Parts: sequence; C-alpha cells; structure tokens
Amino acid sequence: MRSTRRRFLAASAGALAAHVVRPGITWPVRPRRPVIERLTLLAVPGAFHRSIAMNAYDRAPKGKAGTTRIVRVVLSDGTVGAGVEGYRRFGNDSTLAFARSLIGREPRSLYRWDGDRIAAFADDVAEALGAPEYACLESPILDALGRLEQRPVHALFGGPVREAADCYDGTLYFKDVELDTGVEVLADLARRIRADGYRALKMKVGRCDRWMPGEPGVDRDIEAVHAVRAAVGSNFNVMLDANNGYREHRAAALRFLRSVADCEPYWIEELFPEDVDAYRELRRQMHELRCTTRIADGESVNAVPDILPWVEAGVLDVVQPDLRTAGFSNVLGVARAAEQHGVTVVPHDWGSEIGKLMGVHAALAHRNVRFVEDDRYTNHAIDSSSFAFRDGRWHAPARPGWGFDLGDVYERFARDGEELVVE
Repeated sequence: MRSTRRRFLAASAGALAAHVVRPGITWPVRPRRPVIERLTLLAVPGAFHRSIAMNAYDRAPKGKAGTTRIVRVVLSDGTVGAGVEGYRRFGNDSTLAFARSLIGREPRSLYRWDGDRIAAFADDVAEALGAPEYACLESPILDALGRLEQRPVHALFGGPVREAADCYDGTLYFKDVELDTGVEVLADLARRIRADGYRALKMKVGRCDRWMPGEPGVDRDIEAVHAVRAAVGSNFNVMLDANNGYREHRAAALRFLRSVADCEPYWIEELFPEDVDAYRELRRQMHELRCTTRIADGESVNAVPDILPWVEAGVLDVVQPDLRTAGFSNVLGVARAAEQHGVTVVPHDWGSEIGKLMGVHAALAHRNVRFVEDDRYTNHAIDSSSFAFRDGRWHAPARPGWGFDLGDVYERFARDGEELVVE
C-alpha cells in the first residue's frame, strides 16, 4: 500500500535474553538472525555534473536535474540496506506480492553459499530474482547482507579481483546541436573531461536519425569524432554510442565507421536495435573493411536467458546489460559466461549514482567487467564520499555493503513525498 513516511521501530529479534527459564530448567536459545521486516520505495532528486544535451532518440536536451527511486530493506534488528530501482517500475501487483513474500526471510537464506561466498540464488527465489521485474530488490538486500556480514558487497562474491575500477565519462551528448554551434564545443568538453582526470569517454553519434537527418548528420558525426580525438590526444579511449540512430541508415553506418577508423574508437554501441542477424552481417562487413572497432550492445536485453544468446552468437565484443535492471548477481553470471566466449561485460548505467557505485563493486568482483559507466550523477539522498576517484579509476572503500550511506536529507524527502511501504 502507498502511505506517507512513517517511523520504523526496530525489533530486537531475540537479543533481549540469552536464556529461557522454566521452573527447574534452563537451556540456551540460539539468537534468531535478523529478518526482513519492511521494504520501502521512495523517489529522490539528484543532478548531473553539468547540463546534458540530447542523444539520437531524445526529443529535447536532458538537462541537469534527475530523479531515481531508492529501494530499502529494513531488518528486524534495525539494519537498513539501500539500493535502487531499475528501468522496470516496481510497485505493480506481482512485484508487491513477491516483495511481501520476502518479509520474515533472513537475507542470507536468499542465496546458496560456497563457504563464505555467494554461489547463486536460493532455489525458491532464483526464478524471480533472475527476472528484470524483481531484480532491483537484490540491491538493498545485498547492502543489508554486507552490513550484517561486515564485508563489502564485492567481497560477498569473492572480490576484490583488482585494486580499482576503470571508468569512462558518459556525458558527451549533442551539445553542438543543442547550442546550434560547430563541433568545437564538443572538443572543449572533451578537453575538460580529460582535465577532470578521466582516461576514457563515450560520445553520442547518430545525428542522422532525427536532429540532422540523412547525410548531413553522418557528416557531423564524422567531424565530431575527429574533433574529440584531436582534443583528447592519444592514450585515451573514445567510445561511440549511436542510440540506434543508424537504424534506417545501414550503408551510411559503414561509411561512418570507415571514416572514423583512424580515430581508433574503442567500440561502437547501438548502431541499430538488437538483432542478431543484423549484427552478424555488420561484423562481416566490418571485417571486409578491416575495421577493428569493437561492437557493443545489449542495454535493452536484461533477462539473462535473453542476454546469453547474444554472448554465444559471437556478434558482440562487449555486452551491456543494465546493471540496475538485470540485477547484480545476474550481471556477474553473464560476466562468467561471456568470459568463455571472449566477450567483455560493461554494465549500462544512466541517471543513477547508486548504479555507478554498484558498477564499481561489479568490476571488483569479476575481472570480465571491464569498465564502469560514469554518468557523473549525484543522488542528493546519499553520502558516497568514502569512494575515491583518482586517475580515471574508482576506488571503493573497505566498508560493509555498498559503502555509501543514506544521508539525513533522505528523511526529509521521505516526509515531503510519498513512500511505498511493504510490510
């Protein structure tokens, strides 16, 4: 049910007494482990590092402000775990019914364990938590479990496998189109990104679909890539993301790739909607052109059974399930499977600071998670100051759970707005 913010009174769950006494008999009672008492959902505001322009499918610039919905679990001992909703909206009858089924469960019981490491979901919840409709519930559960175990989330899966996570700035949109200028504005932003310490960026292409239809858009894409490469220089990765902007321009896509080959793009992402046969043909054509740019896609394919055929088909070099929507354990499972096929996993994230921090943990938990997508978005309700950004890499703290805290301002947002409570 939907209600305004309410105060939660933490239960002691067995901590009041170490023994039960009966006349003439005393025996020890094993304290009950904390169980899930409530789940909550609350929309909270945030902002990007700077105002973001449009991409190939947008109808207007994205701007600077944003909103994400924080998911929490409250345990019977007062422990609070926090996570974030994915693209599948939580709150319909089926998701609420599954959320209610978790009330009274010990977080640890939702997993199968290999010693002190999570091996898989428990059998009775594996199907649900493997589905994008419910996967967002795992993020607060993992945070709470990490706090109970006094370990970072990546350590629950056997990490860290590296010291820090490589990342890329993902905010270079069509600022030239928004401001009606040339590509010099993109070059200036690229120089700023490098000056901010990043060693990789992702820029948007695909102007030919809507904003500069046809050949003029292709020409501007080519000019933009060359301007950005000149601005950042060498020893700097430049990724390209078309957001399906070449869906009606397949021949033009090859001209574009051939024309920017000397800029050595790290990957080309979402040239057109996910279609295995179309990407198989693209790979063949790129091979004929001796184009070595990696092919990336998959942010709209978030159910593991739907992701794996892409991995096995050999048409992608990089697969990009959305981390918040696919779920943390599921993305790690894809990373393990993809590694066997020489495919790298780079989880998609946008408009979510929590999603980015989850990406850092994913990169620390598995070596086949190559990059973290950094949208430079700040969620106003959390304190993530324990994370450190240095030399293009994110360093996670050795703190339990995800490593961020809900700030005092969360309570104000909860009072001022409606909070969904499942109990």
